[in-house]
Amino acid sequence: MNFKILLLQSIMAMLLLNSCSDEKPTEPNEPVYGYVYIVTQPDSAEIFVNDISTSKFSPDTIKVPVGNQKISIKKSGYRDTTLTVTVVKEEYILRTIQLLPGVTGSIYINSNPANAKIYVNGVNTNKATPNTISGLLPKSYEFTLKKVGYYDVTFFVNIISGETIVRNVDLLVAPPGSIVIGSFPSGAQIYNNGINTGKTTPDTINNLYGVNNFTLKLTEFYDTTFSVEALPGEVVTKNIVLTQEIIPILSFSNIKLFEKASSNYSGLNLASGTLVNSNSSDADIYLDIVDLKSQHLRPGTTLRYTDFYNNIFSVNIEDGIDAPFYSSTSGDWTYSKSGNSITYSFLYTNSLNYVKLIINSKGGGTGPTDPFRWVIVSYKYNQTQRDTRF
Repeated sequence: MNFKILLLQSIMAMLLLNSCSDEKPTEPNEPVYGYVYIVTQPDSAEIFVNDISTSKFSPDTIKVPVGNQKISIKKSGYRDTTLTVTVVKEEYILRTIQLLPGVTGSIYINSNPANAKIYVNGVNTNKATPNTISGLLPKSYEFTLKKVGYYDVTFFVNIISGETIVRNVDLLVAPPGSIVIGSFPSGAQIYNNGINTGKTTPDTINNLYGVNNFTLKLTEFYDTTFSVEALPGEVVTKNIVLTQEIIPILSFSNIKLFEKASSNYSGLNLASGTLVNSNSSDADIYLDIVDLKSQHLRPGTTLRYTDFYNNIFSVNIEDGIDAPFYSSTSGDWTYSKSGNSITYSFLYTNSLNYVKLIINSKGGGTGPTDPFRWVIVSYKYNQTQRDTRF
């Protein structure tokens, strides 16, 4: 009897083992998530879950494990906001958060020696030591002190809400620097902070501190002003390309003047190229039979003087040659130009402008059908008074 019971128990145990071997092993529980949609005013606040950044910014949705989760919101200029959210499996939760402006802090900066300029994150505060910089939001700032003759000092400070941090800084004396200034073309006068250094490019200006404002001056080129910072104990090189001035010159071509006895125009206003009567108050020159003359020589007219410089042996008014300076005593300037001249002349007008004029051709006076002489002129007119350049 006992044997039968043992046999039956053995058979049942074997069947149970076989049934267990057919079951799959149990998998560990997988994490379950819900969702939180974060909206802030203002937006673009960074979202943290359990102090770890999600790399997302409001408004946005974050996937969060179920249960109580710590969510933090951070935005520069505002106080950090932290809340606890109970997350439910596969459900969406909306949280709207009004951010509060941050409480600012201050820093008091003193230096030895005093009167060093204070820069915050590279920006000049227009304050000098000793002084307080206030209204700073809680975060790290870069402060730089600058004083001529001393090395710049840079340091970082974490500003704390509602507190004033004190920093005392010792400045170190710096040696002067040098600046080498070159220009193209060379030979420009060098001015430093408005004062002529007596040097011309290329040259070195020594014993300099801080930022220096230089101006280069060269005839026929625009003045060029620029700033260079002298570095303690170093040589800084600055090369400048000068811009050539644009000479305001008007060109007039093939203007026909008739002798004053003609009913046609014999006078010319040089500034505008306008033909006028020879006795007009606007006339600079006129054709008197065969010669060009100053208008003041026309009897019965106003005194409008034009002087001629005829000692030129070129026929090309585009040759780039400048006029000589006018002189009333040199004997080189007269009041007329021969109608037979084939070279150009320089003129100096009653309005103090220089002119470069040539007679292109002449004709007329051949008989009853062609009784009046004429000339055709071309010229260049410099609009700047007393400027001899062409």
